[in-house]
Amino acid sequence: VNSKYELMVGACAGLYLLVCFAKWDL
Repeated sequence: VNSKYELMVGACAGLYLLVCFAKWDL
């Protein structure tokens, strides 16, 4: 398991959630 890959996936998921919450807020 590549930890760097997991970090990238986690970061992308976090950004995706932030965008989703921003859209819901608007």
